[in-house]
Amino acid sequence: MKSIKLEAKLYDYFLKEGFREPAILQKIRSYAEQHPRFQMLSTPDSGQLLQMLVGLTNSKKILEIGTFLGYSAAAMALALPKDGQIVTCELEQEYADIAQEFWSDASLDHKIDCRVGPALETLAQFSPAEFDFVFIDADKPQYPAYYEMGLSLLKKGGLMVLDNMLFHGRVVDDTEQSSGTKAIRSLNTVIKNDARVAMLMLTVGDGMTMVVKH
Repeated sequence: MKSIKLEAKLYDYFLKEGFREPAILQKIRSYAEQHPRFQMLSTPDSGQLLQMLVGLTNSKKILEIGTFLGYSAAAMALALPKDGQIVTCELEQEYADIAQEFWSDASLDHKIDCRVGPALETLAQFSPAEFDFVFIDADKPQYPAYYEMGLSLLKKGGLMVLDNMLFHGRVVDDTEQSSGTKAIRSLNTVIKNDARVAMLMLTVGDGMTMVVKH
């Protein structure tokens, strides 16, 4: 039996009744709706799932690869304890500056350390098994590299979440051969067969895969 198909009316009901979106996240989403790259923002259900997972895992140190306007970082920061921290990697200074303003307005900025520059260069600065939780939502061709590096930085028993693993349905379109699509397809197979982890792909948002490091 497959998952229920969310037709427009049912999806609208889900958006209304299925979760709570805190004010700061609503504010970022409202801003993002006018942005030309709005599709890069996490879906509201994805944001709430991340927030809940951070709380359930009692994570204190989080690594995020891909900041954009700061939505997912804010969602996770809301679930962190007072001494918790998110290190988030963003390539574009413009996006980092916008995100910083939202975090500051919500008094979350003391929990979020945004590192601007190529993510793999930033990741090389950390020690093995330094993080409790890793979230990946960045440039798709680099996903396999982010996965391997992120796994090395994740503690044993730690949780990694990867977004866009269904990639707008492109993973099953044989005519779609972009570097990003091929990277996601390849990584899905790698994770499915990776004995180092337990895994589950969820049909949340654009497809989110959860990975627990053995």
